[in-house]
Amino acid sequence: MDSVLDDNYGRNQQTKIVRLCQTYPNFRKIRPDGNCFYRAALFGTAEATLRLGITKDLLLKLKEVAETCKSQGYDSFAVDEFHELVNDEISSSASHDAADVCVATLENSIAADPSIDGYFVAFARCACGAALKQWKDDYASFLPPDYTSIDSFCRNEVDPMYKDADQMQIVALARILGIRLRIAYVDQSDGDEANIIEFGESSSPITVHMVYKPGHFDLIYPEK
Repeated sequence: MDSVLDDNYGRNQQTKIVRLCQTYPNFRKIRPDGNCFYRAALFGTAEATLRLGITKDLLLKLKEVAETCKSQGYDSFAVDEFHELVNDEISSSASHDAADVCVATLENSIAADPSIDGYFVAFARCACGAALKQWKDDYASFLPPDYTSIDSFCRNEVDPMYKDADQMQIVALARILGIRLRIAYVDQSDGDEANIIEFGESSSPITVHMVYKPGHFDLIYPEK
């Protein structure tokens, strides 16, 4: 983990980052390739369950999510392949006694093999699209002007790799994973404090913290 402070931002953003560091002294850099939100959300969820010792609960949830993906029209073979790899990687990482070793094992596995990283991202994208389709009545009124249906939005904005996530995708993925997601927004808006917005299930034992700096998401960690 590294410091969240970055010299490439304006003074207003720097002030917010400095203040944020007081509450979140550590952060995990996520690859900035358009998949960062999906990668951070699924890795952050797995990490939280590894540290809490509730990985079995997550594996059951991911199995349920995979079935939802298939019921919402995603290719069964592809979903099963994505899910099996994600399940196996998380299960294998959880076999160690120490939480830090579990997390490091998962992190190193994903970093060492681009195909594993790709499967994690692909599964998260399928999960997000399935959530939007399953609860389409809740999201239809928030579609951007260029889209007339949830299906067309998913085909163009959710399913393709390297497409950035916006608020609708954030809400949907947090909802289907059943997690509490807190995002600190570091931008040029007025004020010295980052605006923190919460998504998902407020009662969930799994909390994932992120920082959003325009165009990119990283994971952040509150002081223990």
